[in-house]
Amino acid sequence: MHHYLNALAFATTRNVPFAWSQSWKYQVEPCDTYIKRSSWLNNVRLHSTTDRCAKRSTCRLGDALAEVSNSSFEQRLACVGTRQLRRCDTENDLIVLSSKGAERFDSMELAALGAGCSVRFQHGNSRAAALFALGPHYLFGRLFTLSFEFDAKRVLEPVEAVLQSASSAAHGRPPLLIAAHIRHRLQSFIGTEAVDMYKQAVREARRRYAYAGQACIVLLATDRRLTLSAFVDALQGSECQVVSIPRPPGHQNVSRSHRVPLEHGEDAGEVAMQDLALLSRADVLLGSFGSTFTMLLGELIAANYRRVRTSKPWAQFPVMVLCDHPGASGQCTRGLPLIGAQWHVSLGQYPRTYMHMGDDLLAGCPTIT
Repeated sequence: MHHYLNALAFATTRNVPFAWSQSWKYQVEPCDTYIKRSSWLNNVRLHSTTDRCAKRSTCRLGDALAEVSNSSFEQRLACVGTRQLRRCDTENDLIVLSSKGAERFDSMELAALGAGCSVRFQHGNSRAAALFALGPHYLFGRLFTLSFEFDAKRVLEPVEAVLQSASSAAHGRPPLLIAAHIRHRLQSFIGTEAVDMYKQAVREARRRYAYAGQACIVLLATDRRLTLSAFVDALQGSECQVVSIPRPPGHQNVSRSHRVPLEHGEDAGEVAMQDLALLSRADVLLGSFGSTFTMLLGELIAANYRRVRTSKPWAQFPVMVLCDHPGASGQCTRGLPLIGAQWHVSLGQYPRTYMHMGDDLLAGCPTIT
């Protein structure tokens, strides 16, 4: 999904034609069972080996920017934008979001363009500056919501049923919604390893972001079913109610039968889409560092913010807290704003994961020509 969003972000900021390809590799079920393409996207020409686009000269974005300097791809993008695509004929070439090197576009790598839209380094790209004005999370989230919508019957109706049931206990007052996405990146994890860490994160989020007397509801999504019951038990006696999308009975081992890595868990199809829609309604997101599912959740929460303000005029800017799994640091960040802040998580040099904050990508820009 983020490869698509990065490509659309590039096409939008440069105002160039957009073509896309879709791959069903490793999919448990076809995505359009649960997510529908918007009408404009249905009219976009699908890129394939027989497509007219395939016969055009291609220019790999990563390689074109590589000629600018020896710095990282994202630093080059932040410092010079896309104005020095020396190998690209933007009128005739098909610009491909890839490179011959190891760069990947699986998270928010094109958010580096937003860092370069500061007063000092905007390079005359007023279009990019305007699009990134509310931050990369809002932009990526809006690109998603303009491109796709969840299927009403299969996704939205079950989500509304869960939310209405949980909210009835709030006695008519809007509760603080805390989304907790607990991702287990090691296949050896059974589902209890991160419970205490997220329990403390929930308590801290309630302390910092709930007003006096406000009810608290935790919207829980995870790739281990054992986590669901363990987390409910851990928050027994607290002032936060835990809710989640009901799982189908039994352990179906869907991932194994479809040859998807087991790390994705057994609920990687319909339930995952319902989880995404449910947690996107939150005010605060407690997410898993390095998870693209967490990043998409943050983007959707940011994109929902304006709609939320009409029903919750008291609402603060949504925030994200990123927690590293117990096999690594086992620590959580402070609350990071999802609106108006230039920061993003990059998987461009996977398996390494980096968090770029503010103007850190702009260090050394004056030496880049």
